[in-house]
Amino acid sequence: MEQVIDPEKSLFVMATIGGETMRFELLREELETFEVMSGEPAFATFKSFARGQWSVRDMHTVLRMAHPKGFLHSTEDVREIVNRWGPANFVPLATRILEGVLFGLDPQDATWTLESMSALALEGEI
Repeated sequence: MEQVIDPEKSLFVMATIGGETMRFELLREELETFEVMSGEPAFATFKSFARGQWSVRDMHTVLRMAHPKGFLHSTEDVREIVNRWGPANFVPLATRILEGVLFGLDPQDATWTLESMSALALEGEI
């Protein structure tokens, strides 16, 4: 069965971290693998993130699976950025990645910047 994708929706997030822009995309055909690795359904993980009930392990799993280098080759990159800027800053990115794969994103929501997270933190929004 062919997957029908709304041409108005994005399944990936363009993320800018430390001045570098990368395409984070968790493929729909990888959702079952994600669920095995995380130990819970992708939708449950998405809802947990949205409620603010997340684990560093789950956030790492989302970022590693969606990282442009792929799961096996992204471990050090993800660990480095999370350790440098703090795990809570990347939960909105992980949430948006899951939203993209589960529902699709409107084009204006398919971007994310670390700098925007810092600005929200300074304003007390997160």
